[in-house]
Amino acid sequence: MKKKILCLALLGAMGAAQAVMANDFDDRWYIDGSVGYNFQDNHRNTDNTPFATIGVGKPLSPNWGIELNFNYQNAHEPDHSGGHWQQDGLAIDVLYHFIIEGARWNPYVRAGLGWQHNEEDYLTVRGDIGSPLATHKSDNLAADFGLGLEAKYGRYGVRTEFGVRYDRDDNSVVDPRKNFFVDELLSVGVTVALGPEPMKAV
Repeated sequence: MKKKILCLALLGAMGAAQAVMANDFDDRWYIDGSVGYNFQDNHRNTDNTPFATIGVGKPLSPNWGIELNFNYQNAHEPDHSGGHWQQDGLAIDVLYHFIIEGARWNPYVRAGLGWQHNEEDYLTVRGDIGSPLATHKSDNLAADFGLGLEAKYGRYGVRTEFGVRYDRDDNSVVDPRKNFFVDELLSVGVTVALGPEPMKAV
């Protein structure tokens, strides 16, 4: 009988602990946005360029989260010929947050897969500034990886992040021998939680 009572007490304690953990983090959906600088792969033959992202996310636990993000950048050729290389895409990212007790800023990592659309405007005669432009379009698999820091201020969050994007573009005009491009991304961003603040566990 005592063993049964002890087992029930342990099960009750475990259930209570799980309930506390479930309410010990903000699980609201949020919107996120960032701006930054895209350091283009040298093989693209374009200048580095600003970029922006906007998306929506959901915490799954105190450490894990998931996001859907849209990105946009429009790099120009360095000779100012009018050619440019527009890129935009969607990615589903998984984030892991390292929670440091008492710290305002906490590190996180992200990894994701998605789709990247490329519109490559180029001179029909390479090197001839007077030649008309043509456009080559492609849609490719992409992957992204990032390291960042995030601080929370109530429903708002502030981020800074360095990442890379792998673009599986294997039929570009500028370098047909390339099977992929890797761009580096440096950004700052914000998150805004949606809805009322969750009830705290008692």
